[in-house]
Parts: sequence; structure tokens; C-alpha cells
Amino acid sequence: MTIGVGALGAQVLLNAKRMGITIDTLIDDDRLLPHNLARHALPGYALGFPKSESMRVLLNDILDSDETSKAIVANVLRPGEHHDAVEKALGEADMILDMSASVAVARALASDAQSNARRVSMFLNPTGTDLVVLAEDADRTCPLDMLELQFYRDLVNRDDLAGHFAPNDGRQRYGQSCRDVTSRIPQDSMAVHGGIGTRMLRRLLSDTSATAAVWRLDDDLEIKRIELKPAPVIQRQISDWTIKLDTTVVERLQALRRSKLPNETGGVLIGSFDVHRRIAYIVNTIPSPPDSDEWPTLYIRGSKGLRRKVESIVTKTDGALHYVGEWHSHPDGCSTMPSSDDMKVFTWLTDRMRQDGFPGLMMIVGDNDQVNCFIGEIMAIENLIPPLHI
Repeated sequence: MTIGVGALGAQVLLNAKRMGITIDTLIDDDRLLPHNLARHALPGYALGFPKSESMRVLLNDILDSDETSKAIVANVLRPGEHHDAVEKALGEADMILDMSASVAVARALASDAQSNARRVSMFLNPTGTDLVVLAEDADRTCPLDMLELQFYRDLVNRDDLAGHFAPNDGRQRYGQSCRDVTSRIPQDSMAVHGGIGTRMLRRLLSDTSATAAVWRLDDDLEIKRIELKPAPVIQRQISDWTIKLDTTVVERLQALRRSKLPNETGGVLIGSFDVHRRIAYIVNTIPSPPDSDEWPTLYIRGSKGLRRKVESIVTKTDGALHYVGEWHSHPDGCSTMPSSDDMKVFTWLTDRMRQDGFPGLMMIVGDNDQVNCFIGEIMAIENLIPPLHI
């Protein structure tokens, strides 16, 4: 099944049908408007009609086959009277293909949808130069929300992804609402991305491993595939919060600790909060600023250059990643239990984060590759990460 039958979705679905791949259910509550005709696969006679229903008719007319598509004209986040139909479609699906270009939809599919189906997300960046494909593995050990956060980390760390969130100067208003805007992306670019998306869909039907990749299209229509490497996900429940991170960030913290021994070190944690679902995502770190005090039994984080680095991360990810907390290390032979000074820091951090509606979040990295995490109003002590041998 697919969610989202916009410009990209329509072209992927049309290509797939002509290749003998039938998507059984299309979910979208949007209607075809005049400005959509520049890139949408639907013809002009469908103006004013629901995109999902019109695409259903178009797809079923292509081939005389017993395999047909059905449409649900509904918003998957607020299905209303179509709630039972949407839930049934999600529960029966083998794969859920999200082409809605909505972070809210992707998060809901990852965390809330009652389905064993593999989740796959395809979307374009604002200027239409980059096609992003994020696909869970069949067992969903690397879920869609963490693939998304890992992708944001790559936007920060990789030069070949620079400019992904560059603003689209061709955005135009088509209605009276403040959100009634559309981006000017040429059809030739959309057609290329639609073809790539269809090829990836066909490949993912047989390749059940986790996949993350970006296809970048330049002005000469030359395409560069940028392969991303999904990292194993670590998830723990602490009090009423779920902590989600991956082995890449854990290994980074442990490597930074070892590089400064016998002194303690630290830095800030980068990630995101889903306050509604009580999920804290940790995917990156900014190491100890140069004006920090690092001693064998003491660490005081400095601040030189820190604000600029955090603001750069926010800009590169269009606000998807930001400061979420603090971390520091303990020396060899010491536990990762918080000291009295650590408790004071956590109290300060909790008060500071509460002002923005977030919990206090602190991690301590210690001997034997142990990592402890503390989150919330009250110090909750849990061994987050079992020993990792790197």
C-alpha cells in the first residue's frame, strides 16, 4: 500500500503498474488542483477530484488484470469515518510505501501504526535535486524514524550532502492560506526521480535489508548516488521515556573518552525529542570545546564555538536536529553512577530544559564501554548500553 499520491507518488505508481507491480491500496485525501498538472501524472479531466481515487481509476485502466488498486480518500493521521478502513489496510499490508513527504506521517507509521509491514519512505528535498529513499529491514530492527534521524546526521557530517535543505526560491502561493504554497520543480527532474524511485521499489521487493540512499541530480541531469549506511539501533525504556540511539553515536562517545584518558572529557548531545510519544533521539555529539577543563577526576565543559556549531547543525538539518543534552566520561576503574557534582549538573540541566518543554538528558560514558543515561524530572538510573567491544 502507499500513502501519498502527489507528484512523486503518482509517477512511481504509474511506472510500477506498467512494470507489472500493482499497489493494492492508495491513501490520500488531497484533490488535484490546476498547479499540480505541471508535474502530476493525472490528466486535466481529474481536476477537483481526489488524487487517490483518480489514480485508482487510471492505474486499473492500464492493464486488464485481476490485480487492481483501491483508494481510501482519507488523511492517514486523522482518518475520521475511514478509520477502520485505514487500520485494516495497514494491518494487511506487506509493505507501507510513504510518499507523503510528511515527517508527521513517517513518525506515525514508525511508532503508531499497528502493522508488521516493512516501512519505506521516498521524498524529495525542497529544490527537487535530491531523492531520498529510506527503507526498513524486513524485521524492522532499524525502524523508519531512526533511519530518518541517521539521515539528518549524515547531512551534518558529509560534504557530499551539502545544500540538501537549500531554500527553493521558486515557491509560489496558489491559494489564500499561509500554507497554500507550491515549489517550482521541473517535470524532467520529477520524471527522473520517479524512474529511480520505481527501480528502488522493485529492488526492495526482493532485498529485505535496511537501505538508505540519496540520488542527487545536477543541472546537466547527471545523477550521483550517495549511499548511506544504516546503523544498528539501540532502544531502552527509562521511566516513561524511550531512548533511541544507534551504535554509531555510542562508538563515537567511547572513542572520544578513550582519546582523552586518563582525563575526563565530554560534550553536548545532538538529536531530537518527540514529546508527544515521549521519545528522545540521540544521533550525534559535539566534542569537548577547547576552553573546557579536563582533569583525571573533573570535567567542566566550556562553550567556545559551541553556539555556532549547534546553529550550523540546526541550519543544515532544517531544524530536525538540535541540542538535547550533555554527556561526560568517567576514568578507568570508576562506575558510571553519577557523583554529587553530576547530580547538581543534572538538576541545572533539568531546570534549563524544562523552559523549552523538554526533559533533562545526560549520559555518562565509563570503563568497560559502559554508557548510562539519565532523563526526566527525577534522576532515573538505568544501565542503557550493555558492554560493547569495539
